[in-house]
Amino acid sequence: MCISFILYNKIYWAIYWTIYWNYYSSEIIWYLPFLGDPMKWISCFFDNLRIILFALSFKGSIYTQIEEAVDFVLRNIRLGATIDGLVRKERYELPPEAIREMIINAHCHHNLLDESCIQVAIYDDRLEVTSPGGLYNGLTYEEVMNGHSKIRNKGIANIFSQMGLVEAWGSGIKRILNAAEEYGL
Repeated sequence: MCISFILYNKIYWAIYWTIYWNYYSSEIIWYLPFLGDPMKWISCFFDNLRIILFALSFKGSIYTQIEEAVDFVLRNIRLGATIDGLVRKERYELPPEAIREMIINAHCHHNLLDESCIQVAIYDDRLEVTSPGGLYNGLTYEEVMNGHSKIRNKGIANIFSQMGLVEAWGSGIKRILNAAEEYGL
């Protein structure tokens, strides 16, 4: 399989083909680690009363940015522990599964034509993950809460599915809410 890159409107488009010249559809593939453009796609900050205490921006492949953003959140939220018999069990104040899912979803639904970056903001009482572009193609909040999904970046979602990061069934919000409920939030 070969990959050709075309830079158009600040987006790398890839055209895949096999040695038999069977063409597949073009996809946006920012995730590839060898793209030379070190664009900033995730900014993270720790905020207290609207004063930014600590901020970072991550560059590189989407996979690397996701890893670093999740690590940033886990390093900057509280970690507690409970004792269960002889065993000490550590527990973050927020479910790591939900944090991971929020950041991955932000990439799947990020409007790549918007030059803004995904923002991950840690406040004293909440975590906010903001992805430029808003709800896609007429999707409403009520529809999202009822399990409906319209993916903005089908290519990224497909690649994430092949990498085992998502199921690509529109179940991300439901998993986030379930993880929060299991955590007692």
